[in-house]
Amino acid sequence: MFRLIDIRKAKSVVKIAVVCLLFVFVFKYLRPGLEKRQRVGNNTIRPSSSKCSTRDFQVIEKDLAYAYSAYIDDRPARDCARIGLPVVRIFVYFDRRKIDARARWRCRLSYENSSRVDVTNVGAITNLDTFDDYRRFMPAMVLCVLPDPGNLRLRGVSIVSRSAQDIGNYICVEDLRLRRDRFPNETSRSTPKLPNRQYSNFTICVRVIHNDYYKAQDIVNFIEVNRILGVDRFVFYADAGTANISSIRCLEHYSRLGIVELYPFTPPVPDPDSLLCHGQIITLNECPYRVMYRTKFVINIDLDELVVPTSAGNLTQMFSDFKSKNPDEDRVASYSFRNQFFPDQLDDDPYFSNDTAAKRFGVKPLLKTLKEDFIYKHHMRSKIIGRPDRILVWHTHSVLPEHLISRQDVVRFVDKSDALLYHYRQWSDGKELKRERRMHKYAAQLTQSIPSGLRSCLSLD
Repeated sequence: MFRLIDIRKAKSVVKIAVVCLLFVFVFKYLRPGLEKRQRVGNNTIRPSSSKCSTRDFQVIEKDLAYAYSAYIDDRPARDCARIGLPVVRIFVYFDRRKIDARARWRCRLSYENSSRVDVTNVGAITNLDTFDDYRRFMPAMVLCVLPDPGNLRLRGVSIVSRSAQDIGNYICVEDLRLRRDRFPNETSRSTPKLPNRQYSNFTICVRVIHNDYYKAQDIVNFIEVNRILGVDRFVFYADAGTANISSIRCLEHYSRLGIVELYPFTPPVPDPDSLLCHGQIITLNECPYRVMYRTKFVINIDLDELVVPTSAGNLTQMFSDFKSKNPDEDRVASYSFRNQFFPDQLDDDPYFSNDTAAKRFGVKPLLKTLKEDFIYKHHMRSKIIGRPDRILVWHTHSVLPEHLISRQDVVRFVDKSDALLYHYRQWSDGKELKRERRMHKYAAQLTQSIPSGLRSCLSLD
């Protein structure tokens, strides 16, 4: 009898062990491939336009690194001089403590409708840590040599080591060459009207939306003001699980209109502080590749900033003026705009302090018109508008000449008489203040579009 009880106990233990092993197998190996969308609070973020289901980070070799996205690029960039073209550029985060392990990396390339697999060396690694921040995880671009695939089309790439028995990552690849062949020479003449358009003139890339750092009101203000200034596409990234739900609802509303592209961006590490600025260095550089040959210009600014033309009515007219005044304007790949602060803790402008719409919906360009009578130099808090197809690496406040694709291209430092970067945030530097009501000329449009946008996405009365 005791023997029978022991056998039954043993069988129960075996069953429990088998169930546990199945649970571990499913969640460790199958779940990453099955998850095709990312949860954000009570919302679900679906990639706005992607042929590839994998749009968040992939683990490389037991947390050695994390890969986000990959692109085939055949532009004659300087970091490809020794390895040849084309290359596959993969955006990754390295663990600095294990960075020596990268020497044994290989790129495993697979193709559509084919069993062919190529394994090539990692040709180069471009450090994107423009702040020299030295946090635990370093943003970088890994360059894989792409062999001649014949008539085959590359589908995805995995980063593996010589000894790797299990391939735990698979990053889908987008071919920039195919986009380039379809991209119009003159985007401004070929851009269809919103919402169903394939190309745009101006695309804004925004840092990762996370926690309660920005509210729905901030996002709608940002989108509607920039649309008036001439922007026709916005790319947002959202941190799964922490982003403000109302903000996501508004972004999804604009996504349905074809104005916003929204992508999941979940920091792959337990401590997001080990990534500089919640991972914005990767998105700062990845976004221009994502929209390359789909837009003429990329604007890299934050939600509390605006590039405001001072002599033209909007961005399109400003760039048209640049071209008419400068016969060599086509050589300009990047434009730098000087920063000026508008402290938002100061009193509202008396012209709109009693305006119901401006007050209720927080229309800062109408309410916050006191600015510091001081303009920062270029490279100091400045921001960039650039041609994505002609830039290799983007810095937060600049694009360096050595990061331009062509040696003939140049950086233009825009004069304050042409445009400035308006920066709305809490700021007190003891400098003299001055009233600036340039944005009031858009008052009629703003007091209609911003309330309408918020009511639509949040179902407000």
